[in-house]
Parts: sequence; C-alpha cells; structure tokens
Amino acid sequence: MYSTLWMTFLLAFVLSLAMTPAAIKLAPKIGAMDIPKDSRRMHTKAMPRFGGLAIFVGTTVSTAVFLLQLDNRIMGILIGGILIYIIGIVDDLKNLPAKVKFIGQTIIAVIMYMYGLRIEFISNFFGSGKSELALNFAIQAAARGERTELIDLDMVNTYFRLTERGKMVEQKEIRLVSPNYACSGIETLSLPAEVASAFVLDWDTVVFDVGGDDVGATALGRYHQDFVDLEPGALEVLNVVNIRRPLSGTVEKLIRLQEGMQAHSRLKITGMINNTNLATETSVEELRDGYEMLKEVSDRTGIPVAYTTGKKDLLEQFLAEGHDPKYIGKPVPIDVYMHRDWDSYIKYGLHTVDPQKNFRH
Repeated sequence: MYSTLWMTFLLAFVLSLAMTPAAIKLAPKIGAMDIPKDSRRMHTKAMPRFGGLAIFVGTTVSTAVFLLQLDNRIMGILIGGILIYIIGIVDDLKNLPAKVKFIGQTIIAVIMYMYGLRIEFISNFFGSGKSELALNFAIQAAARGERTELIDLDMVNTYFRLTERGKMVEQKEIRLVSPNYACSGIETLSLPAEVASAFVLDWDTVVFDVGGDDVGATALGRYHQDFVDLEPGALEVLNVVNIRRPLSGTVEKLIRLQEGMQAHSRLKITGMINNTNLATETSVEELRDGYEMLKEVSDRTGIPVAYTTGKKDLLEQFLAEGHDPKYIGKPVPIDVYMHRDWDSYIKYGLHTVDPQKNFRH
C-alpha cells in the first residue's frame, strides 16, 4: 500500500512539474491573469493565476492510474474534484453569484454521497459513559469504607467533566484531582502535580478517568513507570465500551481503538466493560447487542469482559435472559449522576436535576 501511495505522489509531482509551463502559457490566452490594480498585490506586473491547473491535472491523473481500482469511492472523489474545479475556473473568469456556486456545490456533494463518500463521525469521542462509571465506581468503593481517590485526566474530551460533581464527591469523602483550571472557562492540556498522590499516599482504591480514545489515553503514558512499579494484580485497565458510539460501532473499529489506546498509554487493557447505552432511550437491547459484540472482540483479542453495567432494572432484565457469564463479567448496577438535558440545564445549570439534593455545587 505504501509503495502505491509513493508512486501516486511521484507521478502527480512529475506531471504537475511538466504541465506548469503549459499552464503559464495558456493563462493569458483565456484571460486567467491577475493584474495588480491595488496596493494589496505584491507583484507589479500581470501574473498567470492558472498554476493550480497543472497541480490539479497531475493529481487527478495519478489518482486515477494508481488508486481508482482500490476503492469505488475514489471515482466519487475524482468526479467531485473535477466538477468543483470547473466551478472554480468559471468563477474566476465570470465571477459567479454565490447562489449559483452553492447550488453547484450541493449537487456535487450529493453525487459524492451516492458514491459512498460521507462524514461518518464528527465527535469529541464522548458517549461511552466512562466518566459516569468512574464516578459510580468511586462512590461504591467509598460506600464500602475504602479510602478512595478519583482522578479526572480527561483533558481532551471534556463534554462530561467529573469536576462538575466536585461537591458531591467531597461529601462522599472521596478525594478528587482535576486538571489545572478545569471548569473555570479555561481548558489547558496540563497534568496536575497532585496526580502523584495516587502512587505515594495510602489509598484503597484510585479511579482514573481518562479520555476514551488513543489521544486521551496518552495521558496515562506519563505515569507508565509508576504503574509498572505497582504490586502485581493491583492495576485494572478497563475500556468502557458503548457500541452505539460510532468510534466503537463495529468489531474492527473497537479492536483498532483498543490497540491505539494500549500503544499510547503503554498499558495493556485488562478488561472491557459493556456499558452500551443510548442515554435516556436505553433499553435491554443495548446491553444485549453490546454483549454479542464484546463476545466476538474478547474471543479475537483475548481481552475478557470484566463488567456489565447499566441501570438496575435494565441490568436485571438482561441477566434474566441467561447469557454466558464469561462474557458478562461482574454485573454492576449504576446510578446516573452526569446528567444532561436542556430543561434541567437551563433551570439548574450543570449541577443536578434536583436543586434540593445536598450534593449540589
């Protein structure tokens, strides 16, 4: 594959270089010249503005020669590219109205969509429920009388932020460590020095909440040696999985995601958590579908399913179906603390749906 890409680049480069003199000669014949009429121009004489033609032709021909047979969607890229370039040329020569350009661009987008080209995923990678689980696991540990620390290291994907529940965590006698300036209106990608307390103080349980992709997992790499120095069996590295989330919506995507997370964190994932959900629209079907996918991922990767989590009623329905315990792990009912809905957000802010609860900020 890499050799094909190199050949594509080299042919495009050679063709572009060879065609540039021809494009320069063609420009004045069709009026594609930039004439300096104001002080914004740095050049003092007419200059051809048709150099893009050479690059476009070189790239298009090279792509058609080497890449067209690899994927049918390449044809969509070529057709879309040619049409959008034609619109650009006409606009340069005739100064097309914005409405005409918009209609043309929309038609081209539809054509490319018909060839299977679309943006599948625009996301901050939120949606797995890892912050919710981190909070639940910490609260449950504290309820067992364990000395508990909760570390918010999700510095990349900050839609849900554990620090928003700081007062509640404090009242549960859990120590919370947050990124510098978290929830202050400023986000900085810097690790707080207090993270070191996880390794030097005497805790029974420490829960790290880390970004749910390879980029987010990079934060753990900073503490690789500290994790290595822990007693054998003292560390669990858990991947919270929500298969309704596009980033982990197929077996292949989930396996790639986990491989990237392990590479960036320099830690081996010891277990997966089936936390498949659709927020308030969650049904037992979500847990069931998550079970089937994690079963295949576990068989292929050797990573076990360590936990299955969900609201108590849905979890009980799922467990009653008699699935293989090997791919369920430990069932853990959870409560929803990281709440989001527009009505409560407008009325109460980020804090809670019930302003009378004593864990409010």
